[in-house]
Amino acid sequence: MAEGTALMIIVMSLIALLAGVLLWNSKYVQKSKQFDTIIGGDVVFTCRDKGLLRAAVRWVREGGRRIKAGSTDRKGRLEMINVTSVDEGVYICQAPLYLGQPGAELKVYLKVEKPVYIPSYESCAAHEATCGNGQCIPKTALCNGINECSDGSDEDACQINGKCEPNQFECNNHKCILKTWRCDSFDDCGDNSDEMSCGSREPGQSCSSTEFSCANNNQCIPKSFHCDGHEDCLDISDEIGCAPVSIVRPPEPTNVRLNPGDTLTLVCEAVGVPTPLVTWRLNWGHVPQKCTSTSSNGIGTLTCPDMQPGNSGAYSCEAINNRGTVFAYPDSIVFVNRTEALCPPGYFNSEASSQSECIRCFCFGESTTCKTADLFIYNMPTPLGQGGTRLVGIIQSPNGDITVDKQSINNQYYEEPQWNGVTVMKLEILNAPSFRSDVHPYITLPESYNGNQLTSYGGHIKYKLSPHNPRRYGYDNNPADIILVGKYQTLFHVYRGEYSRDTYIEARLTPENWMKKRTDNRGLAPATREDIMMALDDVEMILLRADLNNAGVNITDFAMESAHLINSGLGVANLVEECTCPPGYEGLSCQKCASGYIREKTGPWLGSCVRRRACPPGTYGDPYTGGDCRPCPCPLTNRENQFARTCSVGANGDVICDCMPGYEGSDCSRCAPNYVGNPLIIGDSCKPKQSDNCNPLGTAFVRQPDECVCKDNVEGRYCDQLPTLQDCTSSKLRRKTTRVRFNVPQIVNQVTLYKSAPLGPAGAVRYNAPIETDVQPEFYNGEISLSNFDRARPSIYYWSLPVSFSGDKVTSYGGYLNYELRHISTPSSQGIIV
Repeated sequence: MAEGTALMIIVMSLIALLAGVLLWNSKYVQKSKQFDTIIGGDVVFTCRDKGLLRAAVRWVREGGRRIKAGSTDRKGRLEMINVTSVDEGVYICQAPLYLGQPGAELKVYLKVEKPVYIPSYESCAAHEATCGNGQCIPKTALCNGINECSDGSDEDACQINGKCEPNQFECNNHKCILKTWRCDSFDDCGDNSDEMSCGSREPGQSCSSTEFSCANNNQCIPKSFHCDGHEDCLDISDEIGCAPVSIVRPPEPTNVRLNPGDTLTLVCEAVGVPTPLVTWRLNWGHVPQKCTSTSSNGIGTLTCPDMQPGNSGAYSCEAINNRGTVFAYPDSIVFVNRTEALCPPGYFNSEASSQSECIRCFCFGESTTCKTADLFIYNMPTPLGQGGTRLVGIIQSPNGDITVDKQSINNQYYEEPQWNGVTVMKLEILNAPSFRSDVHPYITLPESYNGNQLTSYGGHIKYKLSPHNPRRYGYDNNPADIILVGKYQTLFHVYRGEYSRDTYIEARLTPENWMKKRTDNRGLAPATREDIMMALDDVEMILLRADLNNAGVNITDFAMESAHLINSGLGVANLVEECTCPPGYEGLSCQKCASGYIREKTGPWLGSCVRRRACPPGTYGDPYTGGDCRPCPCPLTNRENQFARTCSVGANGDVICDCMPGYEGSDCSRCAPNYVGNPLIIGDSCKPKQSDNCNPLGTAFVRQPDECVCKDNVEGRYCDQLPTLQDCTSSKLRRKTTRVRFNVPQIVNQVTLYKSAPLGPAGAVRYNAPIETDVQPEFYNGEISLSNFDRARPSIYYWSLPVSFSGDKVTSYGGYLNYELRHISTPSSQGIIV
């Protein structure tokens, strides 16, 4: 199970009842049918039949909803990993073979809640220790003389630093001994201070508090003899039942949130023989001095009054006897809320313990109100040697100017990328031309380290430098080890210690670690906070020196810190500011102009953000570049020939017009379809094209753009229809039948075949208008035969009647059109005869 998740196990049972089954849940389940977990937690539901039937069971969700993808349901054990709010609801355990019988189902409700967010600290793994800043390191790295914790807390509590460890007792002579050695009847300190204040013998007891009472009650031995592997009691009871330490209850509560002034109480329990002594640690160091702890019968209690934000962290429980030491897991994560800021207005630092640690708001000079940003430290991900790392030659002048040498440094040095590092080797070339001695090789950081890096303020740049020349160490008068080239400022870091076989270079991005070029060009001067912020606003290149003692080097274990929203366990980015910006500015340090504002190179630092002034409608230009607002050439600049309300300058520098209806082209110089005119002629414009569809016989005049105004007694869209008469009578005409036989050429030549195809796929109900085809019908005995046609796609075929059926046929109204359709099947073809 992943660290930080919650595991919930619910056990239920099925008991056979007569012919059916009865779902039955344990006593715990009967207390509540709702079970709570947190988002990201793991859930296990177990259900089984404890009766003689041993009925098979399964899990389903109410309403037929699907169980979370990836879950397993084996023999009644349902496991769901990393649940979310979608998984909340009713789960049903069923005996499928007995559904419908009483008790064959049991419902439980799973409630998924948001986890408690502890912003500053996270639990480390069982094999890890928690540093003072929340960083996790292996427990084997504690007190080894090397600062694995970036804040050094893994060595602060060690004896080698003049302090005893939290599980040790400090003697009056400052010697450190295990706390289990205190009051054990032996002078382990050498000044007997460990045997002082050990209590007196209680009435009725044969042995003192510093002794072990053998089973026969007639023999007392020193406590240190109990379970030491030697039989000191005559009845050997001092070596019976010995057991190592085992934690039965880790620190409780697991997560604690307090307000300043509250009292913290934690309890931890361990078992073992001899009875374990329980001690406490905070972030692997000592708990605050105001805390008191007791250990009785393996139960340790820690009480810390008047808790303050600085007391937040991971509290560890450690149980000890002479059989070994065990740390409880998990730690108790304690967070004390912050109230009033320690820093005065205009300053910030959420981790400041005094006002001297507060730093002034910078905000690029636009605000004096700021706070520590809600960000956490992390190591930037792209490793050295990848993502654009390259070797360059740098010349640094005495006054601080740097230039990239035009002569390729690759003629002198060879670069070989490593995992999160690089090896730079100096080439030994016979009869090589002379090279400038003031050119030094530098390695550039990957491209991802360039650009805006303001969130790196207060972070560290660190790496290990191993020179290839072991003959000569110590300071040589060479240029800076790290050069940070920014658009607005260049910074230098010079390592002040002595170089050794493995030199650890670490430069925090704070003023005391960096230099800048003096304004009078007389060397370097200390950089200020403002200088660092200006450099980090737009980083162009970060360089690491790659030579020493006239030889190459290995650069490994590189890391550069920045800040983001996710807690990576490296602590709060307390030196990254979040400013309250005035209108027109945005960004953590007000370094950007808001939408609708542009930068003017006036004022301090980056300049001022001013509201963008737009040209009035019908004109274009940019007042900020010194250009006037000019009339839109759409297509001409006189008012009569401007056919666009607005215009703008395109990517290629040409003016693009937003044309009115009826005009086309980037400059509105053409009339749109159905419009006539010439916009390029002064006074002319595009007008709707006059309609020519009006019937001239029935049209009185055309009203623009295309309305046909009809004469009297004429109607229709195009004035081509007569109105319907109101009075009429039946005619006295007789019916006459028109017949046709397709047996003479003048009739046959009038027949044409038309085809209509479906619109869309086969089976479509809509067909297009019939079109004339090349198919020639065949004629037999006065009949038309159609046999040779395309059968690949269904179509409808029509034939045209002779001209005798055309013309005025009003008198055919109410008559009949008759024809005969026959289908004749032949072995060679299939045809239709009409």
